[in-house]
Amino acid sequence: MLLNNLKNSVTDQWVAPGIRCQRVAYAPRSPREVRRRRGMLSVELVLTLPILLMAVVGAVLLSQMLMSYQAVSAAAGNGAREGTMPGATALSVREVILRSVAGWRLATDPNDVAVAVRVNGVSLSDDPGALAASATCDEISVTVKVDTVKAVPDMLKAFGLSIAGQKLETTIRMRKE
Repeated sequence: MLLNNLKNSVTDQWVAPGIRCQRVAYAPRSPREVRRRRGMLSVELVLTLPILLMAVVGAVLLSQMLMSYQAVSAAAGNGAREGTMPGATALSVREVILRSVAGWRLATDPNDVAVAVRVNGVSLSDDPGALAASATCDEISVTVKVDTVKAVPDMLKAFGLSIAGQKLETTIRMRKE
């Protein structure tokens, strides 16, 4: 019976009582058919590999962008926490933010990190003494901006997509103690 099934290209098989289906028994292919199939696989690989590669690079870039955004958020949170402490200055807030950003290895140059500190909506560049003169329960707002290319390599540039000119920005608000 087994030899008979191999000789025939189509055999009957019982799946369940009363249900019969046909199964195709494949014979070994000729060398010409094998070469033709290999050629088709090569064409399929050439067509799908760039799409697959772009998806993988995009996933890596997205994960690095999310990590960098987390780092900028953590730096802004550390700066806002410093700003709420008694005796904090704009310089101490900026130093805490730069240390935090350097710990994440985002931007090596301090000029690549833009920091804006506000007390009750008033920028410290307009009133430098506003942070020291702020009272309990005043709102301290810290905004940190980092150029995206400084934080994440521009890996999709080879595919015609670029993140140049984009900024990672986050604002954290806390109340003064």
